Amino acid sequence: MRLLSIYSLLFCLIFLPVSAQKKSKTPQEIDALYQHSGRLLQQNKFAEALSDLNILAQYLPKNFIVFHNRSVAHLNLNNLGAAIADATIAISIDKKHPGIYLMRGLAYLRSKQSEAALADFKQFIVFNPRDYAVYYNSALALLQQNRLREALPYLDTCIKLNPTFVDALNSRAIIKNQFGDPTIERDFKEMIRLQPTMYEAYHNLGQLYLQQNRYAEARGMMQKKIQLRPYEILNQILLGFIEIQTGNYTESISTFSEVLNRDSTNIKALSYRAFARYRAKQYAKAIADCDTFFRYNPEDISRTMNGNLLDMSAASAVAGIQTLTHSQMYPLRALSRRKLGDKSWHSDIRKALLLGQTNEQVRELIDTAEKAEAIFYDITKERVLFPQAWQFPEHYQLYARDHNDSARVPLQGIILRLGYDSVYVRTYKNGALLHRSAQILAYNASSQATFSLQTSIHAEKSIYRFEVGVKNKTQDTILAMRDSILCGDAFMMNGQSNVVYGSAWKPQENQYFRTFSLNIDDHFWNIPPSENNTLANALMENIVKVSSVPVAIINGGLGGTKIETHLPRTLHSEPSSLYGRLNTYATAANLAKTAKAMIWYQGEANTADDYGQKFDTLRTAWKQDYPSINKVYVVQIRPSECGQATQDALREIQRNFGTKYPDVEVIAASGLPAHDGCHYRNDGYITLGKQLFNLINRDFYKATDTLGISSPNLVKAAWTGAKRDEIALTFASNDALVCGSDTSVAGKVRTLANDAFLLDGKPAKAVSVRSEKNVVLVKLSSASGAKTISYIPEKCYVASGDVPCVVYEGPWITTSRGVGALTFANIMITAP
Repeated sequence: MRLLSIYSLLFCLIFLPVSAQKKSKTPQEIDALYQHSGRLLQQNKFAEALSDLNILAQYLPKNFIVFHNRSVAHLNLNNLGAAIADATIAISIDKKHPGIYLMRGLAYLRSKQSEAALADFKQFIVFNPRDYAVYYNSALALLQQNRLREALPYLDTCIKLNPTFVDALNSRAIIKNQFGDPTIERDFKEMIRLQPTMYEAYHNLGQLYLQQNRYAEARGMMQKKIQLRPYEILNQILLGFIEIQTGNYTESISTFSEVLNRDSTNIKALSYRAFARYRAKQYAKAIADCDTFFRYNPEDISRTMNGNLLDMSAASAVAGIQTLTHSQMYPLRALSRRKLGDKSWHSDIRKALLLGQTNEQVRELIDTAEKAEAIFYDITKERVLFPQAWQFPEHYQLYARDHNDSARVPLQGIILRLGYDSVYVRTYKNGALLHRSAQILAYNASSQATFSLQTSIHAEKSIYRFEVGVKNKTQDTILAMRDSILCGDAFMMNGQSNVVYGSAWKPQENQYFRTFSLNIDDHFWNIPPSENNTLANALMENIVKVSSVPVAIINGGLGGTKIETHLPRTLHSEPSSLYGRLNTYATAANLAKTAKAMIWYQGEANTADDYGQKFDTLRTAWKQDYPSINKVYVVQIRPSECGQATQDALREIQRNFGTKYPDVEVIAASGLPAHDGCHYRNDGYITLGKQLFNLINRDFYKATDTLGISSPNLVKAAWTGAKRDEIALTFASNDALVCGSDTSVAGKVRTLANDAFLLDGKPAKAVSVRSEKNVVLVKLSSASGAKTISYIPEKCYVASGDVPCVVYEGPWITTSRGVGALTFANIMITAP
């Protein structure tokens, strides 16, 4: 909705006596200036007119038209405060000119001072009750305050005075939609009659038809939208959705295929085409679409949404066709698999349930008895185990080691079929039989026999396999097998894109790496993919290489997310939230109580506002839900293209986490190689993985090589003498610091002296920067009265005058091992 005024400005020539103190211009010159300013306003040359009007205001301080016209110029230049001030002066000179109230009202409206705007519009209406535009602007002022019902009469009057005013019709229809007014359709149709190419009218009318399940009419609106904007993919997706609602699955598949021909990775089109293919009984193709969906959407970008696959209401279309969630797509693939007799559909149901889908939401799958079997029982051709009592490892599972460097693996259940003498478990280590344990079966009156066995595995570079079977004198039947089981340590990782990104890279000995997630495979546990998650893979490679202990990392990161989206809801385990998803994974993996540390790399999507308080909330929740976490490693972000404003202040908040919380250590991203402006190439992630490992190795694996592995943290900034031309920066570090050499970035030589430091927020332009053990000395060209110092700018090389901005890429202050010093902002410089 736009502001509107049709008030015709009258540029009258009014001459008042020239002040005795203002005789530098003659009346004739003032007259010429007056005429010139009027012509400039009529030509919409507001900046040039403003220059003339500023002069005229000095000579004609009581001239109403001068201040009226200057208010007009300011308003059109969006100088809203000045426009209001000049309009107020004009009103003080003459209160009887209605146009000036309109001018000031518009300025108030644009500056969101809606009450003041309403007062001025009402005053204008007293003089001009038939000006339709002022009623529209009054409605906008009320809408700014969400006073919808009060705005309606103003819009009604506006439309009555001008029935062809489309903006008012659109605003009224939007308000009517809030209250379910049945006359809304008439307004949309009138808009289309008045403006047959008005895209917004077709869109809104189409949304109305979808809400009312009038799909044939909604189809017509979508087709018109596609005609107006043929390259708008969402319209084709909406059209495909409508075809699903009307049972036209062939047409729906064709529509979604057109979208995918233009954009093969469009997961919205993939998810809905999969649904249409299932309905069209094209089960194999539906499965293929689901598989592609999981490959393109491994992190489930829609994980914070709720949805029900079997209740595809028109409301989701009105919301813009949201991507189906993993919790919806797994049941869809299960349905298709079951239709083809593929027993792997059982695992899809288990995944859906883990994500919060209820039995009711998958009721279309199977009846009650089959449902119980599908959820808990997917490993044998014979239904001999009572499902709820079944406990057995998952493929690829990692068990956390205890204080004896081992883990106990429980195997228990209930045999439902008579005729077996015993149940046994065989444990294999690296392919060789390690031991066999067995238990005699004793059946009860209900023909059930319980068993409970367990075995131990050791934390080492060994891979275990388990087989459970039953036997009698003539039969020996293997019921289930689980392979690739490990015993080791678990860590957690969380944040935004830099904890999940990376490119193809296969680390060494990754057969001893594990992660727990939902993936294209039929099991939850897996070896982490080598095409992404480079940071996690690099960290695991170092742990396995040095400790010879397998390791799992449960990763809750998601690209582009703010810290707010990672905060817990009232129910910490709610799987539709990011926090709940990670909690669900950790709990289902049986690692929530045993994970050793949390790695947090996030902040680019945030500003400094309340960041510290939000992190405190997050850390408190972690300590509650993951009681074994002894360390939290926070990666202090660095300047980047994908950062928000006040990033230097946010980095300062992160820097202080290490002193505020005894269990937090902050490591700098500053100084990492291969930064691409937002993320890193693999070399950057591999370097950070090594640096994080050095800290973990010290804290958990008793490493003694700790020189220079922590990020130096500023302790004090002080003048070295009374001349105040040199600042000593003292860092907490057990290593001699290294001042980075000059480097060429974007065709210019960058230096620590010229580019890295700011005094009172301005480039320091020091003469030299040198280090003496843990102290960095910044020598200035002359004495300074600066009160604060900062290390590295918020984002850009501020000293070089680069246009456009060039993101700061060094030089850096580091330890001898290349670990970057934590950046700091606006630190007070103390006396010598």
